[in-house]
This record gives sequence, C-alpha cells and structure tokens, in this order.
Amino acid sequence: MPSDAIPLGQDTDGAALYATRVPLEGGLHIGKARSDGICYVSYGGCEIQIPHHTPHEPLFVGVARTHYRGTPVGKCGPAMCALNYAYGGEEHQEHQYSVLVYATPVGGPGVSMNYW
Repeated sequence: MPSDAIPLGQDTDGAALYATRVPLEGGLHIGKARSDGICYVSYGGCEIQIPHHTPHEPLFVGVARTHYRGTPVGKCGPAMCALNYAYGGEEHQEHQYSVLVYATPVGGPGVSMNYW
C-alpha cells in the first residue's frame, strides 16, 4: 500500500479499506483494498480477490446527476468517452459528470467531496 494512501472505509474487523483500481477481464475496475495487498472487486455477481496491482492507465471516480437514475458513481478516465456506471444490472454511460478529487483543506488533511 502506498505510504500516502487515504483510508476511505473500514472492514468489519476494523481494518482500513482503501480505493483501488485493478484490471480484470479486459476492463479496469474500482474496488477495495486492505493493507495486506489484496484487492477485492465485484464482478459478475461475485467478489473477486486480486493481488494488488497499479495499472498504467489512469482511472478516476466520477459522479453524474441524472433525472432518471439518481446520482450514480462510476469510473472515468482519459481513455474513456464518458462516466461508466452500473444500474439495473447493466453498464450505462453519462457524458456530463464530475470527477471526485482529494483536496487538503486549509485546516489540515481530509477528504473533500464537493461537486457541482
């Protein structure tokens, strides 16, 4: 795990969880990782364990505002033409979206999730 990784969640045993990106079946998927180096992604209705891997192609977390599917969260990046997200058992695309970024507030470190 990189030394500057930011814990974004907590597992049931109290271990910190981090966001991760891993290649799987020709795609790049966002999942969770523990400090033990194992990544977990949901794919095909299952949780799949993958040894930690950092891909070369950047991938980001994005969010869109839609009138018919709420505010979906998905993946986006320079090689993609849209935000891709899951809804209703299918993958969908939204061409107008915001990219979520980490920002250090003036008062100290933290996660800022302001968008729009």
